Amino acid sequence: PHNNKTMVDAQAHADITTLLHKFLHCIDSGEAAVFASLFTEGAVCEVVSTGAKITGAEKLSGMCEMLNKKFSGALHFEANICLRPLPSIDDQPCVGNVSYWSAYLNGELISMGRHEDVLVRLAPSGEWKFKHRVILHSFSRGNASPSLPPPRTSLWGSLGP
Repeated sequence: PHNNKTMVDAQAHADITTLLHKFLHCIDSGEAAVFASLFTEGAVCEVVSTGAKITGAEKLSGMCEMLNKKFSGALHFEANICLRPLPSIDDQPCVGNVSYWSAYLNGELISMGRHEDVLVRLAPSGEWKFKHRVILHSFSRGNASPSLPPPRTSLWGSLGP
């Protein structure tokens, strides 16, 4: 039976998966305005390796443009998406995600790591958006870390039931 405390319904799962993939497609295509629109007002996109915490549509657009130039021609992928319901934020349904990402250029792995997200469904549109995205790198152009830290359970809870 469906357990609302540990499972995300199929429609939400499909919508959130599309959101996660759009994030990377925007980086690859340079669609900075669309990229920024994937985040709520006041959302934070945190890049742990640089210590950056990006907020606001203008800065998020700039982040997309910078990544598109830096990784020109690269293809980014999202995998092993693990979603879990979270307590509502301001009466908006909330879901946590932990997933892996990778980037390839000319068939060669150039970067990989993990995403940790808090996503909210906005009313009345029902559209899912990032409230907080954490980007962790485990490998980038030959600079490997021994391992990724465990998921930040304080962001969204454990992987358990």
